[in-house]
Amino acid sequence: MSRKPAPLHTVIALLATLALVACGGGDSDTPAAAPTPVAPTPPTPAPASTTVTGSVVKGPVTGAQVCGYTVVANGRGTGLGSCTTTDASGTYTLTVPAGSGPLWVEATGGSYTDETTAAATTLPAGSALRGLVTANGGSVSTMLTPLTTLALNAAAATAGASGTLDATAFSTAATQLLAAFNLPSTLNIGTTQPTFGNGINSYGTALTVISQMVANGNSLASILAATQPSALAAAYATAAIPPVAPPPTSGGTPGASGAVTVGGVTAAGAATSLMPQADGFEVALRSGATSYRFFRITATPATRVEVTVGVAPSGAISVSYYDLAVRTSFNTCSSNCGVTITPAAGATHPVTVAFANTPLSGGLTLNGSLVGDAPGADWTLADLPGSTTSALTVNGASVRALTSIDSLIDGGGGTSIRSIVMSLSDGSTVALNRTGSAAFTASRVVPPATVASCGTACNITVTDGTGTRVTFDNTPLGGGTVLNGTVDFARTSGSLSTNDTGGFTPVISSIESLNGQRTLTFNVLGTAAQAGLSLMTVEVAGGRVVRAQATVGIATQVLSCFDNGAGIGIPACSGVTVGSDGRTVTFSNAVLRGGAVGTAARNVTFDGTVVAKGP
Repeated sequence: MSRKPAPLHTVIALLATLALVACGGGDSDTPAAAPTPVAPTPPTPAPASTTVTGSVVKGPVTGAQVCGYTVVANGRGTGLGSCTTTDASGTYTLTVPAGSGPLWVEATGGSYTDETTAAATTLPAGSALRGLVTANGGSVSTMLTPLTTLALNAAAATAGASGTLDATAFSTAATQLLAAFNLPSTLNIGTTQPTFGNGINSYGTALTVISQMVANGNSLASILAATQPSALAAAYATAAIPPVAPPPTSGGTPGASGAVTVGGVTAAGAATSLMPQADGFEVALRSGATSYRFFRITATPATRVEVTVGVAPSGAISVSYYDLAVRTSFNTCSSNCGVTITPAAGATHPVTVAFANTPLSGGLTLNGSLVGDAPGADWTLADLPGSTTSALTVNGASVRALTSIDSLIDGGGGTSIRSIVMSLSDGSTVALNRTGSAAFTASRVVPPATVASCGTACNITVTDGTGTRVTFDNTPLGGGTVLNGTVDFARTSGSLSTNDTGGFTPVISSIESLNGQRTLTFNVLGTAAQAGLSLMTVEVAGGRVVRAQATVGIATQVLSCFDNGAGIGIPACSGVTVGSDGRTVTFSNAVLRGGAVGTAARNVTFDGTVVAKGP
């Protein structure tokens, strides 16, 4: 039996019902709106590469190949990107894939000018300069130097086969390296550009010291292979000591020329001019100051005319004039003296002193110029055997401490006053002072009269041991001047024994020079020990001890030896020698002769070693 089709209105009703069900149903007669589609946020594209820039420096290395590598455990992995070559100034640009993480950067080959010898030199075959950075896109920078190499070596050795070699490990190793080599803790060996020449910074100084290590017999290959900077610390410290100028070998006859006129002379017989005798010149270095003395002395008639020009550590110039015929005190000028000094320079080291209406006490004036020469002499404090080393900056610029003077005096009432004065390579002088246990204050003098000081919160630490270290931590001085870094200097040391006069342990020492003949002085003056041996002076010329003298008490007894002592009844100084450092004096069964006034002379035997601090 056939089925009849449903009526049309029934089909329409069924379709409407299905539509409501499809739309979720409900009682509303209004159909629900269709949802608005939301477009997905496109992912941020990751950087395609990391650009690494920097310099390869041992002086600047030109023609070195620089490559980047992954880091695997504690060592170098596979190469990344393409290698590049440094330009004439040692700079490079290297591109590696982004997201590489710790990146081992290495330079091989190339040539540079050695900082110590100025010779053209190539990096040793098989010895690379290395560094480590993190490559996560964008731009990063790293220097490749012996210091970064040593830090990476140490970080890899510390990490071990199962450790993590990354930027943190490298930074830790770099900090330890700075401490081992006595470098400023603020020096970033990865990003700081080493500089040399007149504007040398602490980084450039450190690389120069490494060149001196090579000159001292350490191969560069062995240095770059070291895994612990502390193992190189002693050799580095030795190389960092400024070379001691050799003592005068024979000296020579001093020379003097020129003339000055003396104005304002009123006393009868007084000289109206000074023309020094042919050998009438002396250059002296005492207590951190330099002086030039020109003179004319005759026996018949008895005349003595002289002028002495002094230059203080601060650069201040003073003048002293003396005329025996007047027999009065010296005529002097201590400031605004109208004196121009052309310092010693060249092979023969002459110095020229010009006077332009120089005013002296007593109404005298000086005009003219004098030239003095003393072959083999010490001309500056830097010529004296010293013990001062430094890693110091003034407003970020690297300077060297040339000399240091450390003194302690009785301030009264049981209070001591300590003063430390340092002359710097930029011509300035820095003085530290402390009363009792108070904090140190500081002042810096730039000739002729610029002074910057700090009276409170100076951030200065002085640590005493076998030597003394002065640390400046952002020490603020007036005018925006800031000091950072360290200065180290030795202390007087050693002791002597005798067969009948007791022992001697000096607490203070000094080294002075007159026309190249040096005098080393050791003493205990001002202490309870001065009742015994109180003072020892040793004079050295041409590396040979020519005189030694020991004083008991306040000059109650004097004992001596002379280089030519056999002819005058005083023993020769055959048992007294000075070391190659110019500061160490050794007495080996050395005989000095003398005694108290009015008593029979006696021989006293000395043994032991004393070491002067030096400038």
